[in-house]
Amino acid sequence: MTPKERVIAALNHTEPDRVPLGEMAFDHKLIEHYTGKPSYWRPFSNAKAQIAIWEGKRDRVVESWKEAIVFLAEKMEHDILAVQWAPSKYKPIKAPRPISPGTWEDARGNQFKYSAQTESILPVHKSVERDYSESDFPIQDITEPDDSEWELIRFVIERYGQTHFIVARSDDGSWVWPGGMENGMMLLLEKPEVIAAAIRAETHRAIQTDRLFAREGCHGLMPAVDYAMNAGPLFAPKYFRDLALPSIKQQTAAAHTLGLYVLKHACGNNWAFMDMFIEAGYDAYQSIQESATMDIGRLKQQYGHTITLWGGVQVETLVRGTPEQVRLEVQRAIQHCARAGGFLLGASHSVVNATKPENYEALREAWREYRDYGRGQ
Repeated sequence: MTPKERVIAALNHTEPDRVPLGEMAFDHKLIEHYTGKPSYWRPFSNAKAQIAIWEGKRDRVVESWKEAIVFLAEKMEHDILAVQWAPSKYKPIKAPRPISPGTWEDARGNQFKYSAQTESILPVHKSVERDYSESDFPIQDITEPDDSEWELIRFVIERYGQTHFIVARSDDGSWVWPGGMENGMMLLLEKPEVIAAAIRAETHRAIQTDRLFAREGCHGLMPAVDYAMNAGPLFAPKYFRDLALPSIKQQTAAAHTLGLYVLKHACGNNWAFMDMFIEAGYDAYQSIQESATMDIGRLKQQYGHTITLWGGVQVETLVRGTPEQVRLEVQRAIQHCARAGGFLLGASHSVVNATKPENYEALREAWREYRDYGRGQ
């Protein structure tokens, strides 16, 4: 089978020839370790890449992204390749102004800070410009991205569209925090109709962009909004059912009509939402966080016949564990989850910069040993 065929088989809950492998994201440090070259991957999470784009080095950054995709497909043997828009060649880049070493502020007053731990630039302050109302979120059609914004996606589709499973980092209309999470929490309590209006507008936008991904030849979508922290939901599940679930159903139904699979990324303790994930029509659930009690074996028993599970190796183990611990997690995940399909192997969230190279190599070695559905054990 091709990588694309085996991922689709797993998503359809039939056993492919071997367990598919792929990552939601793969940070630059490990790529640099393997290749011996600087890398600007991954998009929008690599501080070096973001600063280079601000400095007008867009073409160099996008070429590095293409090299990273080739590396993941051909050297790491990933069956799933995640893609996203490239920055435009033609639109002016509005770089934020530095206000102190490692801290920037944009024209709206939003502030961003360099994180040495993740080697990324993170938002640290969201400027609330107004007291939001429903009228601030009209239903509007999108403007199609220009050719340069399609550059990475079209490169990957042309090179790997027939062989690998291409998943687009899509918009997620399921939840919106106007003015940032703190302000959004207040709106949820005091003006839930504003959150509902924002969700409707974002869902409309997401469905339009999903049509473009389908037109270009992507095979799946990866919406990514979190609803929970390690201890449990960020808000009462009733809000999810009343506000988020209708939008998710709308987006997944539209995607399925287009022939696209929907692979949902959601961190945290999602037990309160799992039944609604199933009802919503998600094809796969990624970021299965054992540190947030999301035991993949229990998930397989309760939900594995309906939704594909993507994960199995904990980020914490890749960062702080030993190669033997990684091997055991791979073996356990495959033994518990691979039978009858419905399983994709990968990190519980992503392969972060702090991942020990020897640990990811142990993941790959154990995957090669056990990927034949345990028949090689």
